[in-house]
Amino acid sequence: MTEVVLKDEASMEKTTELATRLGQLGQTRIINGAAHAQRQAADIALREAKEEQRLNLMTAKKAASVTTELLALRGTGGSAKSRRKFASKAMALVSDSQKMQASGLRFEDANQDDEGEESEDNEA
Repeated sequence: MTEVVLKDEASMEKTTELATRLGQLGQTRIINGAAHAQRQAADIALREAKEEQRLNLMTAKKAASVTTELLALRGTGGSAKSRRKFASKAMALVSDSQKMQASGLRFEDANQDDEGEESEDNEA
């Protein structure tokens, strides 16, 4: 569908003529300038929100690479259980960061489960 924007009422005759000619090629619709301006503003806002979301996801990817480097720095020392726990917590952090950044929400500290795991490790 082709849309013809009506800039002002004075140009109604020209707009109608153009819409009629374009109508021979397919469907046309005349919209007023205010509706067109609102649509453009909404498109710009959506484009900016998507760009911000894309940039935030790139930041989460960087966090994943930093976590990988930290895991490498941690080395192979310690028990296998502690290495797995470290890797699990790091990947959970990256996952939470991606979710938070993708949705634009603030990160809520969810370390309640982590505290329970630490007390279990101390008992063993």
